[in-house]
Amino acid sequence: MSHSKLVSYGMTRIARIELPDDRTFSIVIEEEHAAAWEKAIYVFLLGDEIKRIGSSKGRLGGRMKSWSRDVTAALRGEKSPTPEWEAAAWRDCLKEHNGGEVYARVATIVTTPIGTFEAYMDEESVLINRHRPPLNRHKNR
Repeated sequence: MSHSKLVSYGMTRIARIELPDDRTFSIVIEEEHAAAWEKAIYVFLLGDEIKRIGSSKGRLGGRMKSWSRDVTAALRGEKSPTPEWEAAAWRDCLKEHNGGEVYARVATIVTTPIGTFEAYMDEESVLINRHRPPLNRHKNR
C-alpha cells in the first residue's frame, strides 16, 4: 500500500503518530482544519501498511484525542477500551516504523431515493473489507 493509493481515495495526510516512550501513544494533527471535520474516514498507515481504518461521526480531532488517550491508558496497564494486546501491537509497529501517519477525508455525500446522507460508515466498511487491516477488530458494519 502506498501513500498514492490513499490519495487516490481522496485522502490527505493530516497527522503523524508517535511513540515518545513505551507508554505513550501520540497523534499530532498537523492539518488543523481537519480536526473540525465530522463524518470522516481515517486510515492509520505505518510504513506502507494500513494498520487500521475507522470513521468518526463527531469531530475528527476529538476522535484522534480519544485514540491517544485510550491506547496510552492500555500501554500503562490502566482501564481502557483498547485491549492490552492491541496497545502492544501499536507499540511494536510504531517502534518498527519509527512512527506512522494518519490520512483522512470527509465522507462522500450520496443521494438515493430515500434521501441524501454521508456515507462514512459504508465507505469505512468497503475499505476494511478491501484492505483487511490487522488492527481492526471488526471486519464490517
